[in-house]
Amino acid sequence: MPGGLKILESSLLTSVQRMTGLIGRCFSAPTEREALVLQLLCAGVVAILVRMTGPALSIGICVAAAVFLYLVFGPSRPMLALFLIFMVSSQEYRSFVVVPMGGVEWHPREFLLFLLLAHWVVKVLQDKSTISAGVIHFSVATILMFYVQIALVGLATQADIHLIITECRYPIFLLSYFVFVTLLKDRRDVDFYARLVLWTTIVIALASISYFVFAYATGVNQNIQNAFGTFVPRLVGSRIVMSVRPMGHMMYDICIVVLASLLFCPATTRRRKFEYLVILALLFVGVAIMFMRTAYLSVTFSLIFLVLISVRPRLAAKLAVGVGVGAIMLIIFRNSILPMLGVDVANLDVSAQARLVETAGAWRMFMNRPILGNGMGSVFHGLGLAAKTSQLAYAEAQYQTIHNAWMYFLFKGGIIGTLLIVIGLGSILIRGLYIARGIQDTRDRFFMRGIIAAFAGQLFATLFMPRLTYPSGYVFIAMVAAAMHMYGKRRAPEASALGQDRCQGGLLPV
Repeated sequence: MPGGLKILESSLLTSVQRMTGLIGRCFSAPTEREALVLQLLCAGVVAILVRMTGPALSIGICVAAAVFLYLVFGPSRPMLALFLIFMVSSQEYRSFVVVPMGGVEWHPREFLLFLLLAHWVVKVLQDKSTISAGVIHFSVATILMFYVQIALVGLATQADIHLIITECRYPIFLLSYFVFVTLLKDRRDVDFYARLVLWTTIVIALASISYFVFAYATGVNQNIQNAFGTFVPRLVGSRIVMSVRPMGHMMYDICIVVLASLLFCPATTRRRKFEYLVILALLFVGVAIMFMRTAYLSVTFSLIFLVLISVRPRLAAKLAVGVGVGAIMLIIFRNSILPMLGVDVANLDVSAQARLVETAGAWRMFMNRPILGNGMGSVFHGLGLAAKTSQLAYAEAQYQTIHNAWMYFLFKGGIIGTLLIVIGLGSILIRGLYIARGIQDTRDRFFMRGIIAAFAGQLFATLFMPRLTYPSGYVFIAMVAAAMHMYGKRRAPEASALGQDRCQGGLLPV
């Protein structure tokens, strides 16, 4: 019997080695003979396509196939750049087109994620990607454990599998972390993608401001929500103006905080500071024309947090106490202070009531199953105060997700799931603070402070809006975690040379 086991073990090992070698051979560079055979096969396929579909359609198919093969088998920067630009510019869940398949509506972002993961698998098989040990891996794994938990609970308790599929399609974007953390080779890559995100955000801000000016000048007032964003008329003084909330506006907050941190970097030149001021003015205007109170709170909190982590601990403690006392005074005397600031308290009450309905329903569901939560696909019903209908009559609405992401975690995952999320997100924040404190390069330290403050601001913003539970929110978490992992590694020999003149060249020194 032992001899038979050894023979079986040897056979299995040989089979695995042969299979691994075959797979690796498929992704290695072909020989001249293999290249000729591949070219002949491609020519045959093209001839068949021309015969079956005609020249025009066959050319389109060949171009699409070439682009697909280039993105999957080509260099990593084009694939990652396409993915980041698409995700940054499509903040929420709406898409221009959807593809019904298997009883589920699939969005372009999901196909793009699958393409990114396929590219990553190819690079792993080609042995062109490496991953080093890091504490951040534990943090991301803990967040993923939360979604595994609520998925299992949902499968055990939810009869409608479509509700589970609909909900799990968002957190799968957290898998992009493994792509980022293995394909980001050095700080040059971080610099490249940071500039890419900034330029994409600048283009979005310019487009939204231009449309706002056009709508204001021509008197156009729309009330629509589509893949471009949300456009709602607002009463400002005696005139109705249209608020412009483009897709990707979450990056306004993040870029503002990072640029504000770099603005006070001692190594930043005067010319670069002037450029940062211009961009900051543009982004602040973009935030202002959204007429979005939660965005104002997010930016304010992020900037306050940035100040607190940038000053000495004693001064930070005093400032924190002062901010806390000010917040308490605002809560207590809001009915008299807010009107002095030009804020309509009555409108705040309607919005607050809608959030209270969601919070009460989520709390009720949590109390029904406080340990493991209700799982993916679970829903509750409540008065639809946030619905865009007449305020004279409200209908009952079904809630599967809610604005307060922290209550969502409690509602779906219970105490255990919420602890997993708190540990995962909290450890990313704490690890970032530890990393920033130990960075010797001044530019890197100020950049990392901005990233940490922006991340903290988004954690705070999830009390009011579900940014981090959108697909782009998970990609943002993955980007932040990957950047922290990169800066947490020991400095490579080229790190000092890389940081010599980055404030002189390039738009966003990191």
